Amino acid sequence: AKNLYVIAVQGIKGRLNRLPAAGSGDMIVATVKKGKPELRKK
Repeated sequence: AKNLYVIAVQGIKGRLNRLPAAGSGDMIVATVKKGKPELRKK
């Protein structure tokens, strides 16, 4: 995948309208915005 959109980060509660920040080693939930068609929308 060339471009990922972070939806959620494990253990981050967050604030209204703020996107969660993640670093290396963090477990995240993301969607593929750019990349191979078989990887997208999964």
